[in-house]
Amino acid sequence: MEKNENYTTDIKPEIVFIPDLLKEMRQGSLRVPRFQRPFVWSPEKILNLLDSVLRRYPIGSLLLWDTPEKMASTSRVGPIFIGDAPDGVVTYILDGQQRLTSLFGVLMYNDDAEDNWVWKVWFDLERKEFVHLKKNDPQTFHFPLGSLLNTYDFLQASNDILQQDPSRAKYYLREAQELADVFKNFKVPITRIQNTPLDQAVRIFSRLNSSGVKVSDDQMISALVYRESSGETAFSLSDEIDSMLDHLASLDFGNIDRTFVLKAILTQLGFDVYKTNWEKMVDRRGKDLPAAIEQTRIALTETIKFLKSVGIFNDSLLPYTMQLVVLSAFFGECDVLTDDTRILLERWFWVSSYTGWFATSNSTHTRRVISDMKRIAKGKENSFKSIDLDDSAAPFPLSHDFRSARVRLLILFLLSFEPLDLDGSILPTWELLAKNGHRSLRNIFKQDGTVEPKLFSNSVNRTFFPYTQRKITELLTDMGDEDRHLILQSHGIPPESFSLLQRQDADAFLKARLDFLQEKELIFIQSKNVTAPISEFGETVNDSFED
Repeated sequence: MEKNENYTTDIKPEIVFIPDLLKEMRQGSLRVPRFQRPFVWSPEKILNLLDSVLRRYPIGSLLLWDTPEKMASTSRVGPIFIGDAPDGVVTYILDGQQRLTSLFGVLMYNDDAEDNWVWKVWFDLERKEFVHLKKNDPQTFHFPLGSLLNTYDFLQASNDILQQDPSRAKYYLREAQELADVFKNFKVPITRIQNTPLDQAVRIFSRLNSSGVKVSDDQMISALVYRESSGETAFSLSDEIDSMLDHLASLDFGNIDRTFVLKAILTQLGFDVYKTNWEKMVDRRGKDLPAAIEQTRIALTETIKFLKSVGIFNDSLLPYTMQLVVLSAFFGECDVLTDDTRILLERWFWVSSYTGWFATSNSTHTRRVISDMKRIAKGKENSFKSIDLDDSAAPFPLSHDFRSARVRLLILFLLSFEPLDLDGSILPTWELLAKNGHRSLRNIFKQDGTVEPKLFSNSVNRTFFPYTQRKITELLTDMGDEDRHLILQSHGIPPESFSLLQRQDADAFLKARLDFLQEKELIFIQSKNVTAPISEFGETVNDSFED
């Protein structure tokens, strides 16, 4: 037992049956607190959970908190409305929400529930597996899971089977009864926390989390700083990050992972972006989180304005997501961006991008560059100590891999030619990238055994020409010389190489384009005040998943 003011914490391990848990949820006495993340499981995960129960595999323990405190909680679990919490002690789910919601939504589904195919699960009595029916056309051997635990509904579904297929009814009903017995008798281990305030209950959860129970960092912080006022949540970090992600999406940066938003918030609070001791952080600065959220929103907005000013119009070609975090540290402190500081900031962006700085740096280096950014923003420094801005750019990548920052920079360079559509209009390349990602660029030549493998897999064999069934050479041949010349140039294809395309000399054409793009990209790199590469070519590195 642990002492905490007037509380004497009790932690009790128990074993409960699935129907008992679902009954508590239906009565509204077992609830999902609002600081929890919404239900996110896929239909496949739901079916896998049901299969684990059928096979009598363990499905993990649950962490529940009994308290008379009134917490804001969801009035709907899955597709079913459960109403408000009753008076007296209520149990809140600290860990296990996804599993319990899945079981509740499927096994308690009825005519009053929200009409959603995800929760309509049948058990195939012939194949002995759980299924979703896309056409919502169950056969006699499909038993509805929503009728499994309720006696009246079970008898009704059994009677339907008797009426529809008397010859197989005995076998089907035996299988259905065995299935019901498995779910009615399935035991779930729970840890019940009692006589404990919220912050202490969540601290217990955080200790369990460090031992392997998975929960997002912002969910943990949300629970630690959660407070209720007049029956409503006063602050939820998870909700605030969701709102910030929506805001970023409105600025064309909608694919940023929430982890990086949290890092940006920690940066505004002056905390280490790699910190994981959430208890200590919340104790020290929890009350400052709401203000830091707004400061982060402003800083990220200014960061995206800056990125667009240097030609990064959405997140599809952002070299490193951590650049967003580091730049937000600057804009969170900067009152006025002078011309000299802008030039320095732009050079830092291009150097850190072309040198692959974030791919080779560790957490200590990142902390130092964040510190540099803040000091430069405040006018205390006019240079970076954490990065050598004279470092050489990484060489031309040998292969095309959209996950590589260096490849995305090469694509960004290709966009500087302003690619044209086949009718001469400007292609909406940024829209294509936002919608289709790496699929926006198609092969000029397909691999038919005649193209040198290294050339085939290189970015020089990619272009923004819109997808058609016809070969690119055929499309270009049908054009007039003047139109063809302009369109080739807009795709970084030297017009004089068109004769190679006509002859289907893929290797010679790709080598000619490679020489042309290398020469032109070198000029582009140096125009960004980045030192030229030392070597001609380099291995392509998948470095897009930096921490």
